[in-house]
Formats: sequence, structure tokens, C-alpha cells
Amino acid sequence: MSLDRPSVDPSAIGEFISFDSCPRYHKFRFTDYAGQRSSERNWKEAFEPLSLLFAKDGDEFEQTVVDEVSRFAESVEDHEEINDWTRSRTILADAFDTVAACPTSDQPRLLLQSRLGLRIEAWPVAGDADIIAVWPTEDGVRIRVLDVKAAHEEKTYHQIQVGVYTILLRQFLTDHNPGYDWELKAVLLLVIQRS
Repeated sequence: MSLDRPSVDPSAIGEFISFDSCPRYHKFRFTDYAGQRSSERNWKEAFEPLSLLFAKDGDEFEQTVVDEVSRFAESVEDHEEINDWTRSRTILADAFDTVAACPTSDQPRLLLQSRLGLRIEAWPVAGDADIIAVWPTEDGVRIRVLDVKAAHEEKTYHQIQVGVYTILLRQFLTDHNPGYDWELKAVLLLVIQRS
């Protein structure tokens, strides 16, 4: 992925839309304006989590959900340490090809924190999907993108974030093996929430 401009993460796209496409947010988040003006004021509060406790609570909730979902999986691969798209692309290609060659199963292979990074129009977009569940079916490979959120209600930016991951994954699979039917119509946009 050519980085002629900084890459955007899917959560930032969702936040931008939830802020009614605010030009000020766009300027601060998607350009280096904040870096250029950082010496004028301490902008830390604008880019740090509101509370470390909220962040810790969200991380713990995500791990609880991953542990629960993992009980039903054939295998689990944690890609959290892979933050380079070139390396992630090879690992994801191998995982999808391996699943495609397996006999039909109702137990998915879970890929955790998989780095996805391609372009959506003019913007390089990169981020880590919480869970990608992949399993072989009679007709091909079924794929689900799951994004875990510790929230009491589904928000538009949650939906957009997981939608962006799905677009990136669809692009990757089309580029990886254009002749194979990945059953991409079956990709489910799912946000798991705290009840």
C-alpha cells in the first residue's frame, strides 16, 4: 500500500461520519494539521481515551467475548503482533487458502486482530479487525467479520467501522484469488455488544 498520505483507520471513518462529516474533525484527524499545530497547545485530551478505566473495561470485555467465541472454533490464530500489512497479507492468504482446501465444517477458524490495509478510493485505510471467522462450506468459504464493542446500544460509527473492515477484506480476497467464490455475499456485519 503506497502511503502518499497517512493511512486512515476504520474507527476514524466511523467517527467522522458520526460527527456529521465535520470539517474541523477531518482537518485534525486526516491531515497533519494537529502535528503542525501541536506546539501551540497541548492537544493530548483530543487524542487520548477519555478514561483509562473505560479503555481497560473495553479490552476486558473484548477478551471475554473472544474467549467465549473461541470455545466453538476449530482453531484460533492471534495476529495482534502483526501490524504490517505486507506480512499480514501473506498470513491471511495462507489462512484463507488452507480453509478453502478443508472439508466442510461448522467450526470456524478464528483470526484475531488481523491487520487489513488497502485503499478505499483515494485514501489508504488500515486497521485491525477484532475477529474474522472463516470456515469451509459445501459451496465455498463462509466469512464473518465481528467487531467487539462494550456498548449498550449499537452506534452508526460501529456499523461503519465493521463495514470498512468488510470492504477491505472483500478487496483483499478479490485481489488474492479473483477466480474463487468466497461467498462474500455472506459476510455479516456484526457488532457484539454488552447487554
